[in-house]
Amino acid sequence: MHAEPVIEVADSVRGRARIVVAVASGDKPVRLEVWDFSQNNERGLLARVGEPEVLLDLGDVRGRLVTKAVATLRREMASPGTEVVVPRGLPGAPEEVLAELARLATASTAAPDAATRARSLALFIRGIDGHLLWAEGRLPEILRRLQNAPWTIESQSQSGLRRSISASEEGRPVQLLLARSHGSWVLFLVTDGPQSAADAPAAEPSPTAP
Repeated sequence: MHAEPVIEVADSVRGRARIVVAVASGDKPVRLEVWDFSQNNERGLLARVGEPEVLLDLGDVRGRLVTKAVATLRREMASPGTEVVVPRGLPGAPEEVLAELARLATASTAAPDAATRARSLALFIRGIDGHLLWAEGRLPEILRRLQNAPWTIESQSQSGLRRSISASEEGRPVQLLLARSHGSWVLFLVTDGPQSAADAPAAEPSPTAP
């Protein structure tokens, strides 16, 4: 089994942590799971406890996030005193980031080895803003869309730390907004239709996943 960390949520006061991991084994589809850890034991060391909680199973034909598990995770991440580690952004120019997201989406299901599939899903999540992934619950949708057909860039414009891109997906227009964060780029908005991405709400990218 190979596991790649995605998000870490730690409560140092209570000696507990929850880590979201992309897990793959053999030829089985990747799963996104939450692993629980506790240091409330005889040795006082952080150790894994309990059974994993599934957030997403790419082998599930329904291809949906487990909403209850996601809601619990987001609530814990927003709790006072909680330390959250969320690697964000992919390197390169915005058009290169979009191409990399498409490559990672395909590799997360098509790569022959488990380590590559798990790593690809973890990096894919890293390249998308947390609000889009978890609050809007669009991780499975965006993953499927980029597996089927990468976005073709038609035009783009920059405003400060944001890049608005008009693209097409199998002949249909789609508007994209990427935001620069600590030297990397994050996909922030995906809007179907010909409307300008500049008309989207002017909210800043979230500093953490929720």
